[in-house]
Amino acid sequence: MVHLNEVEKQEMLKVSQSMQLKQDFRRLRENRGKYSDTQNIGTIDEYIEFLNFANAFANHAVKPFKKIDGKNFIL
Repeated sequence: MVHLNEVEKQEMLKVSQSMQLKQDFRRLRENRGKYSDTQNIGTIDEYIEFLNFANAFANHAVKPFKKIDGKNFIL
């Protein structure tokens, strides 16, 4: 189980209130069961794209802060 710090919790709460996220889930709910239909090929692509985005968002690794000094601007 992943343990979130307060900043991460607040970020997740903010994202959960996103209207776009609510619309995406509403659209998925309305189209549930239609993805196997051959007439909705475009819809399956949208569904896979959404799943890839959601997976990347949920599983992204937080990079540690790396200080940039004045001599070496390598990230």
